[in-house]
Amino acid sequence: GVCTARQTMRDFFVGLLVYPFMLLVGLLEALLGFLLVLAPLCVHLATKGAPRSYDGWFSVFSSVPCGRRAFSSLIGVIAPYTASIGATLQEVSASSVTASMPDRPWLRNPFSSVHAIALANLGELTTGIAVLSALQGLESVRGIPVAVNTSYEKKARGTVTCTCSMANVLEALRDVQEPCRKPIEGVLTDAKGERVAVCSVVWAFSLKQKGENAAAT
Repeated sequence: GVCTARQTMRDFFVGLLVYPFMLLVGLLEALLGFLLVLAPLCVHLATKGAPRSYDGWFSVFSSVPCGRRAFSSLIGVIAPYTASIGATLQEVSASSVTASMPDRPWLRNPFSSVHAIALANLGELTTGIAVLSALQGLESVRGIPVAVNTSYEKKARGTVTCTCSMANVLEALRDVQEPCRKPIEGVLTDAKGERVAVCSVVWAFSLKQKGENAAAT
């Protein structure tokens, strides 16, 4: 109706004015994170060598202010489309990954809630990092996503957080002998902690070919 149209126009113009400022703030946060992480990173390289996993790198970056933002910006360089939602990785381990996405005018739909594709993008990012982190600990297994399905349970407003646990899947992957497919779920909650969506990404897993180095292709 009229109210919806007004809200959409308001979000459009607010986004038009605020987006450049928020982009600059994000870049400055990432830059500050990179500067602050130099010292602990040099210490880590000198004493333990280079981290060999995503969670290892994340552990170093998250030890300083703005480090999570800097680490997330690196993921955005690798996957520019994913960077469009401005998500920040909050936790990265071999068994669990958590990422959050701010509520911004340019991420909303005409109903003044977070757009469905933005939610799906957050879910795909979180589950993807979770799987790749888990595969780094499994030298003989590789994987690739083959299907994505997101179910929406309510309108999402405010900061949205997605959590993906790989604990149960890890046990099954350690015993992989033949190609198989497994759904990896990311649960999305709003600022109140209420579930708003579930993103399920089907991954095809198989044993690596001899001499293959990549965890996934």
